[in-house]
Amino acid sequence: MEQLASKIDISDQQVEKMTKIQKDFFKAADKIVDSGTMDQMTKLIGNNDDKVQGILGKADFVKYKEVTKQSTGALPDKMREKEKK
Repeated sequence: MEQLASKIDISDQQVEKMTKIQKDFFKAADKIVDSGTMDQMTKLIGNNDDKVQGILGKADFVKYKEVTKQSTGALPDKMREKEKK
């Protein structure tokens, strides 16, 4: 979250809200990677994006997506690998 806050000018209150959202998101994502489907992952990412955009607004949300695309983009890749097995 510190890396995100350094790249996007967000308030301490936004950091606090984002920390909770991200913690919940990655906890749910880990469960889906272990035993879920690609549709569930896609829905989770979409729901998370909606929550984040509600906190950051559109302009900062675009920056957020750019900063986090590597970490959240890896989740669908993990799902695809799991489905191949």
